[in-house]
Amino acid sequence: MFDAVSWMHNGNAIVRPVLGSIHRLPWAAEGQFLVGQLLRETFWPAHYLNGAPQSVCPRYVARRQLSRLKDLGYRLKSGFEAEFAVFRTVDGTSPLFDGEDLFTCRCLAEVESVLYAIENGLATSGVDVLTVQTEHGTGQMELALAPVFDVGAADAMFRLREAVKEMCWSRGLYATFMAKPTVGG
Repeated sequence: MFDAVSWMHNGNAIVRPVLGSIHRLPWAAEGQFLVGQLLRETFWPAHYLNGAPQSVCPRYVARRQLSRLKDLGYRLKSGFEAEFAVFRTVDGTSPLFDGEDLFTCRCLAEVESVLYAIENGLATSGVDVLTVQTEHGTGQMELALAPVFDVGAADAMFRLREAVKEMCWSRGLYATFMAKPTVGG
């Protein structure tokens, strides 16, 4: 059992869970076990800045900006489009597909098992994916997320990035979110 206020001390930070953020990771351990993920935020130790949130914590920055919007009478609804490349080798020399026939059935058929496994895993964990497709770059794929209110969009994008990397890794593949992971890619 942990104290919901502060449960882990990492030297320069206190890590606190974001209550209500726990969700299943159905792809973890090949579905043999019930595995979940809990989002966290970092705070300063009590003896420094009275335990205030760390201003470099992305969730804190987002919450602070959302609070400013709320004070002005607004609310943010946003979504992300995630583009990433998948390779058969960690050095990026063997993309999952060449990227030339991006909108053809043949190209999608080559990678559909990976794309749809990612989409299904994300949906099961509570991330709403609107579109799934291949893109023009070598090994490049795209997932568009449904817009959600407040910090939920950033949380969904974080979860998507982790899921893509984990699910590709478990299939012997390597995913990267770098803008240009290969020469000419």
